[in-house]
Amino acid sequence: CFPGAGVSWGGGGGVTALAQSPALDVVAIGLGDGRIILHNIRYDDTIATFKHPNGAVTAIAFRTDGPPLMTSGNSSGQLAVWNLEKRVMLTLMRHLHRNFPLHTAHFLPGQPVLVTAAADNAVRQWVFDQSDYSGRLLRERSGHFHPPTLLRFYDDGTSRHLLSVGADKKVFSFNTIQEHQNQEFSQGKVRRRAKKRGVAEDFLKLPLPAGIAARHLRYRDWDN
Repeated sequence: CFPGAGVSWGGGGGVTALAQSPALDVVAIGLGDGRIILHNIRYDDTIATFKHPNGAVTAIAFRTDGPPLMTSGNSSGQLAVWNLEKRVMLTLMRHLHRNFPLHTAHFLPGQPVLVTAAADNAVRQWVFDQSDYSGRLLRERSGHFHPPTLLRFYDDGTSRHLLSVGADKKVFSFNTIQEHQNQEFSQGKVRRRAKKRGVAEDFLKLPLPAGIAARHLRYRDWDN
């Protein structure tokens, strides 16, 4: 319960995110109008206010490895990086999860590594070591973010490998026994080209496949 929520914050579309800051008794409160309130809950005192553009605040995280930085995700799938001392936005990262709203953001303790998750069925790690204070993709685990349209077992006699095509234009090979062997078939450096051109990744992907077929015969004749 925050006594000042209805008066000093002007409503703001309701509380949509909460996060404990590294400072004692200070929490970050994300609102539906994009504002982020740093509030001392012990003394009921607002310390600072930030404004995340383009949507409601859905996730907040603080770095704990030194730099006074806070990140906030919103309903447009964007991630803002804030300098808490200067109280300014350092950078705004887009297309982290294909414009899906970010529902989770968490910095690993003592590391410049942020874990994010969204409704695109993906978990990603971002390391913050760039000169512009943005994060670069470190690793990810993901699957289809739209329903599969084609499913076929790879005919190698084991029924372990399931080939899957989805409405998200992705082609996967899923191992039904060992999950770490799941993989997506590459369509080139889509993420890098999309970032360079300022467009969504889906814009550069191949059209939705209409069929799929695979055989293991002569598979040793190619780089498998």
